[in-house]
Formats: sequence, C-alpha cells, structure tokens
Amino acid sequence: MAGLSGRALARPVFIFLTLICAVLALVVTLPAHAQQTDAVGNDVKTGRPPAPQSTKPVAARPAPVTEDDIKRGAKEAPAVVAAAKVPCEITEARYVADASAQRDGKTVKGKAYEVACSTNQGFFLIAFQDGKTDVTNCNKAEALHAKDPANPLCALKGNRINHYWLTPLAKTVTPDCNVGKARWIAPNAAGDKVFYELLCKTGFSGIYAIANYDAADQTVGYMNCLKVEGTPLKCELSDHAKAVEQLTPLAQDSKDDCTVSDMRYLGGAKDRDYYEVGCATPPGFVIVLDAKGDVQGAVGCDKAVAIGGCKFTDVAAVKAEAHAKAEANRTAYAAALDKAGIDCSGDTFVRIGAQADTGRDVIEFKCPEQPNGLIAFVPAAKPDAQFESFDCFTARMKELPCKLTTEADLLARVKVIAKASKGVNPDCDVETARYAFMTGDGRLITELACVNKRGYIAVLDAKRTVFSPAVPCDVAAKSEKVPEKCTIPGNGSNTAK
Repeated sequence: MAGLSGRALARPVFIFLTLICAVLALVVTLPAHAQQTDAVGNDVKTGRPPAPQSTKPVAARPAPVTEDDIKRGAKEAPAVVAAAKVPCEITEARYVADASAQRDGKTVKGKAYEVACSTNQGFFLIAFQDGKTDVTNCNKAEALHAKDPANPLCALKGNRINHYWLTPLAKTVTPDCNVGKARWIAPNAAGDKVFYELLCKTGFSGIYAIANYDAADQTVGYMNCLKVEGTPLKCELSDHAKAVEQLTPLAQDSKDDCTVSDMRYLGGAKDRDYYEVGCATPPGFVIVLDAKGDVQGAVGCDKAVAIGGCKFTDVAAVKAEAHAKAEANRTAYAAALDKAGIDCSGDTFVRIGAQADTGRDVIEFKCPEQPNGLIAFVPAAKPDAQFESFDCFTARMKELPCKLTTEADLLARVKVIAKASKGVNPDCDVETARYAFMTGDGRLITELACVNKRGYIAVLDAKRTVFSPAVPCDVAAKSEKVPEKCTIPGNGSNTAK
C-alpha cells in the first residue's frame, strides 16, 4: 500500500482547529510633520478640528534600503534578536524606521529592524522602550501586505524568496516535498502553530501546521487539499484536480481497475479518514486511510451511508446489482453444497474471500445441521476446481477463523461432546479448552480444563462426536506416549479418582 514517499498521501495527523480570523499586525509608524493648530485647537489651514488619531499602530512602506540602514542594523539588530530569543543566525540586517504603538492609552516608542537568517527565514522585529518586542516573519508580512499594501514587505536580499526555510519542515511529514511557493494563512487556536499552504514542486502540496520557534511541540501537521475544501483553510495555490491527482494512487491500490474520475473528503475520526472515489466506469467506492495516510480498506457505496454516502455513484443501482449478485451466489452455493452431499437448510452465508490460484470462493455458512460450523471452498472462476469443506474446529487450526460460528459456539460444542465421552469423568464441566494440533486424519488434540480442576489431554475424533482417548493431565505428564502436555495454569491439579 502507498505510504509517505513515492505515492499520494493523505495525512490527517492533527484535528481541525478553530481559526483566528483577525490578525493584528504591529507595523511601523514613520515620522510625519506635526499638524499646526490655532489657539482653540483648530487646523490653521481648514479652520476645522483635526482628524482623530487612531489608537492602532500606523503602517507605511519602508524607505529604500540604504547603506546607513544596513550599518545600523548590523550594529543594533543582534541585541534585539538575542533579547527576543529568536533562533536566528543573522546573515543580513537593516534598520527600518522608528516605530510607535498605543498601549493602555499611551504611546510607546520603538525601533523596527529586518533580519535575514542562515535558515533562509526572515523577520521584522520592533523593539519597544517598554521592553517588549513584536516579531513577524516575512511570510506573514507578505500576507498582510496582500490585504493592505501599506503594510511593509521584507526587503533584504536574503528574504526575497521566503519559502526556502519551509522545505526541511515539510519533509518531516511528506519526504518528497520541495516547496515552490508558500502562503501564510493564520495561527491555530492555541497560538503555538501557524497554518501555511505549501505548493510543492515535487511531493505533496497541502496545508501544513508549522510550530512557532518558541513552541514546546515542534512537530509538523499536514492535511491534503481535499480535506480542507470548503473550509477557511482551503487551498488557493493548488486546485481540486491536482488534489485528486495526488490521492489517485491510493484509490488504485484499493481497486486497480478504477480509472479515477473524481474524489472528495467525507469525514473522519481520530485515527482514520474517509474519501469517496468516483470511477469512470461505476461503481465507485470509499477508501479508509489511517493517521499515517496508508489505506486500511475500502467500503462499497452500498454500505457507505453511515460515513457520508456516495455522490459520484448511483447507490440505488449498486444496491440492486449487489442484491441480484447475492441471490445468484446463494443459489450457486446451495447447489454446490447439495452436490457435495452437505445438509444446510440455512440461508445465511459470508463470503470470506477468493483463491486466485484455484478460482474458488471461500464461504462460511450458518447451517442448523452443522453445529460445528462450516466453511467451503466453492468453485467459481474455475468451475472445474475441486470443492472442499471443513468445520470451524479445522478452520481455526488453518488460521481461518469462523465468524458465524464463534469461539463461544465451539466451546459449547466441546462441553456437550465431553459430557458424552466415557473417558471424561462425569463430574467434569469443561470451563475452557485449548486446541493443540490436528492429525493428518482430521483428529483434534485438545486440552480440556474442568471447573473442578480436573484436566485432560483428549483426542476429538474427525466426526466431532467423542473425545477418545482422554488422558488425565497428571498421567499425560508422565507418559512419553502422550505427545501433548497440559499447559493451562492450574489444570489437572484435581487428581481424585
């Protein structure tokens, strides 16, 4: 099955978080000429009261980078970065402008800097006189500038391409991703991670949750673009067709004859997600992915109502076809049992699977006449194949456990057979049984543990009618002729005659 590398990926490693839609950007206030007023405070030019001043920081584009800005940034920015504990080995720095912000009705002054780091990440830092430092990376600055061109962009040479730093982080969850473009979206509700849309030149585009540099949890989260369609996190750098293309190999792992025509996200739980797959030749189906993005199974559209249902497939037609096929199989399987001389008046059966090499269907039947259960290998794809059947005791030893006849059903049969076996003391009420091994002629070597602590190594005959012989545990322990010994804890401690 497809995993993280070389195949399409859907990794639902984190649960949707409530977005913070409004993002407050602390930006630079550049010096301006003081407004001149008369004796009563009116503007001398207009004769009107001056316009009210905003309590929010005022944004403006930075002046062109000058050599003096570079020199001043090189001198002053390292101390600001260190004080803010920003993990940045500075490769370039510049002084941007004096800044101010309103805090509690008071104007707090500060100085703004831009730095480029050896990790290819860049930041704006505003160091205020009250000791606080506001930090904004260049990706967020770009997003804010797109909404309001008055917000400044990073201008240093090392910050002109601001997505390089994201590739190593993306590779921790999608190893083939080489980021070609990035879009800052918003922080998560906890404020310790930021959602980015990453468009990968190779690998798996989608929404990545990148931890802030000071977050305790530095793991990266990922969601494919199908999962976020119709949400505030929807992809904008990629389209629906590309998202479907990424997941197509996963769908074809489940049904290789499906030419995928469309896909959509249905929903999910903590450890799995469901995606509907439409096929050019119906019917489609639903694939189930685990938290690692690996396919855990597929569900037919006729059984997918509880997990969102199918839209790309005519479910009514699928159900009708499935019913017709089930009835045809029921008739064929009943005829196969009759031909083999096996009595079965029940009409309940489960198709376990098929053998590709022999062309036989593997079917479990629930028959009143077969108290030990029944599994049959029924010729299907190859009508000339040999019919074969056995009970659920044998199936268990073949590591093909029955579902319609349970372990409890088999134990109930053991209790009945033990009571009818002369070699088992009448005061033994079997509490549990261990099926050790089966002989070539179909006899089942069994350890019986009685409620009263009697115990036996007993041979269940091939017809499943009697335990004979049945050797007490203490005798079996001393006899070389008994190939199996009692191993159930405490079994056989009652040796009374």
